[in-house]
Amino acid sequence: MANDIIVICGIDGSGKTTNTQFIRKILHESGYDSARVQFNRLPFNYFTSFHLLKKHYLQKKIAKQNETPKSRLSEEMRRHQNIKLNHLTLVVFFGFAFRILCYWLYSIFKRRNCVQIYDRYFYDNIAGCIRRSHRENILTKALLWIIPNPKLCFILTTKENIIKKRRPWFSVDGYIIPLLRNYKELSELIPSAILINTDMSMSEAESIVKKHVLETILKKN
Repeated sequence: MANDIIVICGIDGSGKTTNTQFIRKILHESGYDSARVQFNRLPFNYFTSFHLLKKHYLQKKIAKQNETPKSRLSEEMRRHQNIKLNHLTLVVFFGFAFRILCYWLYSIFKRRNCVQIYDRYFYDNIAGCIRRSHRENILTKALLWIIPNPKLCFILTTKENIIKKRRPWFSVDGYIIPLLRNYKELSELIPSAILINTDMSMSEAESIVKKHVLETILKKN
């Protein structure tokens, strides 16, 4: 059971935190220790993630220019950030590859004797990239090949109007719809992925999650 990894991916507002708590409850009731890991806060991301580097730059810029209190910093950043999908260029590809290498090294030296539940993973970064050309599709498959495969991956999706209600600063046509489509396509390329539509009833979603956790994690240990 040590160092088994479950990852939960999906657009912001799709229910990742709720499902993480539910999986931890299942594992606890079955007698297993677990730990929630916020993937974007793992140490190597602070110097390898373009998104975090941009975020830290904006934080300093906005705080310095407007003397914005920390309590309002997130709100101000949402107005300044141009939230959109990025093209999977060769530069982005090699940036991802370097991050993946750093993660491999991190996972060797930072091992835990419990099930780790990752809130986000590399798959979220790939979903955030536009894949229109043949080259972009090839680069996507190459990244999926070198990413360490988790034992179980839940990809959460829901209706675009639900996401818009929870994240009103997201563009429906320019961001939400294409990103949800990318997550669905990714779920077909990842062997361990389970696609869950979280706008179904809570009991239905929990039943699906529980079934796969018990079958994939517990019965094999």
